[in-house]
Amino acid sequence: MSLFQGISAFPFFQPFECILACDCRLVDPNLPFFRFRRIQIQVRILEDMDPYERSKLSDALRTATYEDGDVIIKEGETGDTFYILLEGAAEAIKNDKVVMEYKKGGFFGELALLKDQPRAATVVAKSHVQVAYMDRKSFKRLLGPVEQILMRNQDNYRKAMKQLGLDTKYLDK
Repeated sequence: MSLFQGISAFPFFQPFECILACDCRLVDPNLPFFRFRRIQIQVRILEDMDPYERSKLSDALRTATYEDGDVIIKEGETGDTFYILLEGAAEAIKNDKVVMEYKKGGFFGELALLKDQPRAATVVAKSHVQVAYMDRKSFKRLLGPVEQILMRNQDNYRKAMKQLGLDTKYLDK
């Protein structure tokens, strides 16, 4: 019986979904590409990235965990990190009021990176939380294409900022 029975001889030339569909124990699912590829598909803002952009993003992402009640980002601080929620739940709080809730696939922190603005709200973990994150240096180094993708979603940002009671004029170029 072949070790590769039922598996293409060239799995990396197959679509990612085909690789995941096989019972392939030879591929380490903890490799950055495999670890973050699924969540990228679920993150609406990143779904129109091409495979090369996804690969670059996966290489730059790191993970962190937080427990219930931990502050992930604090309102007013300089933004230096973009977060994607991998598991758990979190909420954005402004003026002691919950203004946004995040669940798996949710993201926050990208506005501060794009526009060098202070954090608009405090984000607190509401359970055990795992996030993928990228700092400003990595974001700027490799994310010309992703920055363009994020800028294409300005309407979503305007809506979110209005919910937070923030001025949206800096979103206009």
